[in-house]
Amino acid sequence: MRVVLDTNVLISAVLKPNGLEAAVVDGILAGTLEAHVTPQVWAEYEEVFTRRKFAVLRSESTRILAALDRVVHRTEATTIATSAKDEDDNRFLECADAARANFLVTGNLRHYPSEYGCTRILNARGLFDALGTPQQQTETNRHPQAPCRGGDCIMDDDQEKCAHPSCHCLAKEDSKYCGTYCEGEGETADIVCNCGHAGCSDA
Repeated sequence: MRVVLDTNVLISAVLKPNGLEAAVVDGILAGTLEAHVTPQVWAEYEEVFTRRKFAVLRSESTRILAALDRVVHRTEATTIATSAKDEDDNRFLECADAARANFLVTGNLRHYPSEYGCTRILNARGLFDALGTPQQQTETNRHPQAPCRGGDCIMDDDQEKCAHPSCHCLAKEDSKYCGTYCEGEGETADIVCNCGHAGCSDA
């Protein structure tokens, strides 16, 4: 299957090495998925990981990019896309179109149409579901510190961590997020969570 990865998938793979985004990268490196990039897409990968806020990820991001560099298929965009909400995201649609990719994988589904040409736009979980190999939640609750709610650290194997990659809080019982901020951000990867809860403010 041909795939194009949004940069936020790589960021999540680095932040959550046991997560579904990391499993997507593993599939590419193992040859079960075929990743495609244009020069513009690859340049964004490199540029984003050089940003100061991702400096602590530099070693692992360099390793992942070097591994991907050996296996990605390179193509040139032949069309101009305008369907994404963010202009920069149109570069990924152009790559998907040029590669005739089956899937574009992103953590920001709201930034894209559900389909573009022959390409379906999915998150990592949706990709595995579409491939008929649904993944169990692979991320464990082992973190540098226990997830916190209201500043009180809790470790409970029956409770899930907030789905925002950088959040240290526990998800609410009726949601995979700890609150409205993280729910609004979805699975967007960032080095800092701004949910405002004491546990994350102190992390």
